Amino acid sequence: MDEKLAQFKNLGKLMSLSKNEGYAKTLGLEAVDVEIGKVVMKLHYHNDLIVSPQTGVIAGGAVTALLDSCAGSVSITTLEPMGVTATIDLRIDYLRLPAPSKTIYAEVEVVRTTKYVVFTRGVAWQEKDKPLAYATGNFVNNPMLPVMKEMLFGNTKLVDQLTLRQGNY
Repeated sequence: MDEKLAQFKNLGKLMSLSKNEGYAKTLGLEAVDVEIGKVVMKLHYHNDLIVSPQTGVIAGGAVTALLDSCAGSVSITTLEPMGVTATIDLRIDYLRLPAPSKTIYAEVEVVRTTKYVVFTRGVAWQEKDKPLAYATGNFVNNPMLPVMKEMLFGNTKLVDQLTLRQGNY
């Protein structure tokens, strides 16, 4: 396995260690396929995501979260050196409502990476030939500092050397 892809997967494992709770778990997001420059994720259908009990349709915000998470994840795969990212801009064009009780998939790829920005585009669907939404996103290109990389993938004793920032958040 490519070392960079292995590091990305380790970063994903670390991000999911929040007591088995958090954003991705609450929404029911799951990575299906991860490659450098391309990520496929799915959003499991469940009652907490329903916008209207009469229709059983998943809220558009959940589809947005799926596309944003997928795009952010794929952005990280292309950062050199490995890093973290944040959404600068995300445009979602909704084409149709998702069908009730069905899993939604998203596939996002990196179109271009510059010194400061990663450009992505993707699609969400339930049936591959019937897109639900298209996404275009821009993400911060924020390479990881050597000390962070060492903490995540090497010498974890470096965590003790870091001082917490004080202030109002």
